[in-house]
Amino acid sequence: MRLIVGGWLLSVALPLMAGCTYTGGQLLFLLGVGKGKLIEAKFTLTEEPILIFVDDPGERITWPGSFAHIGEALAQQLLEHEAAKKIIPTATLQRIRQSEPEFEKFSCRQIGEKTGATQVVWLEVLDFLVTQDVYDTGHAAFVNVSIKVIDVKWEEHDGRARLWPKSPEGAVVVASLTANKVLELKTHNTISRFLAEELAEKVAKIFYEYRLGDFDKEEDQPG
Repeated sequence: MRLIVGGWLLSVALPLMAGCTYTGGQLLFLLGVGKGKLIEAKFTLTEEPILIFVDDPGERITWPGSFAHIGEALAQQLLEHEAAKKIIPTATLQRIRQSEPEFEKFSCRQIGEKTGATQVVWLEVLDFLVTQDVYDTGHAAFVNVSIKVIDVKWEEHDGRARLWPKSPEGAVVVASLTANKVLELKTHNTISRFLAEELAEKVAKIFYEYRLGDFDKEEDQPG
């Protein structure tokens, strides 16, 4: 039997034992196709409450609702993949933002402390673009963020406030949509939500282990 796998022609000798046969799918599985490399989590989050803080110091985000979409999408991804147990509700952060006149002066660690979090997953927006005025098939929407994990109780733990990564700039993650996808989604809300989901899926993979797809490359993975 011959199979084409990853561009290679393989000759496979089937066992000649009576009654022992394999389907094409079973043979591919035995050969390792569909069992991509296991990518380990870059960092394991605490089981205690976590705050997802989307920060935009450069005021790049111009579409209302994008902050909430990113935070909610990432929370859902982390919970679905059991990368987090407890996540501070977005409403809690919004309430503190509105009630604290000095909110913009607080550090990320202080914001986490005020919400009752033990760790903060800090997404700092580096770039953001969404347009409905599409003239070509290139990227019409993208968001570029830096990811850092902060220990809210670092003084008690006698360590550093930054838990991960060691690099000053953080781990950079980019998500984008093609012009065709933007035209398909049509409205501000659906475009913003879909872009947030694309970003959240990539960011969440930093915090849990998963297997690469057959056509995925390890160097393209987040973190």
